[in-house]
Amino acid sequence: MGSWARCSRAPEPSFFPRGWPAIKKTLLGVTTILDTLGTGFAYHLSHSAYRLASRPFSLSFATLGAIAFGGQVAIFTGATLWSWRLRQWTMHHLAASLLLFTAITSLHRDLAGYAELKRFDFVPLLLVLLLARALGELFPPRSKRPRRLVAVWAALALLVAGQTALGLKWGPAFRATYVATAPWDVVPHPEPMMYGREGQSWFEYFRRIRERSPNACRHGFTIGELADASWNFDLSGSLWSELPDHLAIGESAQIAAMRVARWRFPPRIMPVAQARAGHTAEGCAWVSAEAARLLAKPTPTRR
Repeated sequence: MGSWARCSRAPEPSFFPRGWPAIKKTLLGVTTILDTLGTGFAYHLSHSAYRLASRPFSLSFATLGAIAFGGQVAIFTGATLWSWRLRQWTMHHLAASLLLFTAITSLHRDLAGYAELKRFDFVPLLLVLLLARALGELFPPRSKRPRRLVAVWAALALLVAGQTALGLKWGPAFRATYVATAPWDVVPHPEPMMYGREGQSWFEYFRRIRERSPNACRHGFTIGELADASWNFDLSGSLWSELPDHLAIGESAQIAAMRVARWRFPPRIMPVAQARAGHTAEGCAWVSAEAARLLAKPTPTRR
């Protein structure tokens, strides 16, 4: 089996195009490619995170993608010519990497639109390195124009301060949307319940539980409360970091239906019948309100 065949068949489900007809279709889908790039570009122009309320400048995502790609081609051309003139190729390599990564990343359209935010994270990082290299050429350490150098540093300081202020303003406002709009045992959860709880990130939520119950021998939740750990590694990582003694309690049928054993980082699982006996015997466990209600239900008797 060829190397391409091996790549296109694993893992499952695979997002690689299968065969040359599929590859050709992907490469000729120019509008889709530009739309993907434009979506990532739009996310980086805002603080909208998981949802993009409106398109900047009232342009379509495909148009934004064309502008972004054209801008990168111009950057690549300018950096290459400058590098050739200086006989120093750092800027050329950075600009070429930026253009290449952008072109390749734009070929895949993620099912979740907000994923383009993280998939194009390399763009500002490479632009910062490219800008730093360009400024190093324009304003060398022994520049004869120190005022211009001071002006550049002042502008960068204002940019950092502005970005920090926007982040500090946006973060609490967005976390305030993390509220329960449905019962936790009803899955899938609505979007506000996926990324945090009670106006806190998952990390902060679990850490505060640990701080409020330092002497607890266990921390019990229902499996429904932790359902998004099947894909949200922020939840599972925060849970294991802050509450390593946790228990995810649920009916055996529910645990099997949610296929918890196949999660990448599954929580500690305990069937509800076993949890009822252990919780009653120990009496030192902290349990969530949902878990307490589940434990309080009478155990069904077999006839």
